[in-house]
Amino acid sequence: MTLFLLLVLGGTIRGMVYVVSKYISVENSTPLSMATANAIADTVLSLPIGIILFIYHPINFSLELLILAVISGAIYSMALISQYASLKRINMSEMSLLLQINIVFSAILGITILKESLNLWNFMGLGLIIIGNLTILIKKGKFKFNAGVLFALGAGIFSAIASTIDKDILNYIAAGFYVTVNSALILLSLVVINPKMITKSARLIRSKLKIFLLFSLFNLGSWYIGSFVLQNMEVSKFTPIQKSITLIIPVISGIIIFNEKQNLKLKILGLILAVSGIGLMYL
Repeated sequence: MTLFLLLVLGGTIRGMVYVVSKYISVENSTPLSMATANAIADTVLSLPIGIILFIYHPINFSLELLILAVISGAIYSMALISQYASLKRINMSEMSLLLQINIVFSAILGITILKESLNLWNFMGLGLIIIGNLTILIKKGKFKFNAGVLFALGAGIFSAIASTIDKDILNYIAAGFYVTVNSALILLSLVVINPKMITKSARLIRSKLKIFLLFSLFNLGSWYIGSFVLQNMEVSKFTPIQKSITLIIPVISGIIIFNEKQNLKLKILGLILAVSGIGLMYL
């Protein structure tokens, strides 16, 4: 019950991350600069906690563990870029629904790589989630794929892969410390892509300091809670439960706050199907 309540809290906070990211994404900046600014803020804010945890609980990184952490950071950086690229092209409520595809991939990776198991209800849930995703792609009676849709699906897939890697890493590293490590490695990956983006991203943070602080506080809060719970729960169960909470806030906020009412009936249908599928994943 404690883990479930923590997931509810973490999922709620995560949903707020998507809402705040909408304000960041409308700025005149590139997905790479927004992702880099995101990583800078996360790294700076999490660094003091990471240092304190390391002092009191020193960790010896094996080469294998370090390689896994670097790979996870690189994949998460691609998820961030894809997410912001998606928000530039489609509305938040659609993106949030499409990101639920990572539930399917998390389940598949959990079964094949981590040797986790799902029952019949869980597989039925995966089917409803896929149908829910396909539903919101219907526009004027036809399936519509565009760059925004592909970026959202890519973000979900990248996130699922990284979460599976993190599950293995968190068997050896404290959740709180790993948040700092992961944030720093995401930043490093983005800097490798374009070192000059550091200056542009720093200016972006200064121009909207309060929004980025709020964003990072929500983001880190969901990471700390999520990493702790992931240490104690199967990834094929963790992701569906977390996303069931995360999904509702940005979709409803997108419709009510940002007036994203295009294809409203299909969005609501997609939301109902996705949440129903996620509920079956919990059985």
